[in-house]
Amino acid sequence: MVKIGLDLMGGDFAPQSPLDGIELAFKELGNDFEIHLFGNEEVLNSVKTSIPAERLVKVVTTEVIEMGESPTKAIMKKPNSSITVGLGHLKAGLIDVYISAGNTGAVLVGSMYSVKAAEGIIRPAIASYVPNLKGGYSI
Repeated sequence: MVKIGLDLMGGDFAPQSPLDGIELAFKELGNDFEIHLFGNEEVLNSVKTSIPAERLVKVVTTEVIEMGESPTKAIMKKPNSSITVGLGHLKAGLIDVYISAGNTGAVLVGSMYSVKAAEGIIRPAIASYVPNLKGGYSI
């Protein structure tokens, strides 16, 4: 079973936008997965999704790393943030992947401190699909 961690506290239009994204993925994933939702209790209790309840695991966190915060300081000062706790679950093997639309720098710094880079990798990279003017995509 694939265990997907999802940060509900970060990004534009959170928590609805991450939930909308995971619902789109749900249609493609089949039945061999569960979603671990990371967020504060109020947000977790307000979650409305078509994903079956038996596929959801709610993980309560009490802190949020805001978009404008210094990534390194935030990771160190907010050990109970959705990003820090989610990456901790990834490191411990409780989830297989962690997704966050929050503070990108904090996710990168946190992943380097907790999960660590694969052997031979000096620093992480971010890649995104960009549409080409004549059709198709580039990375």
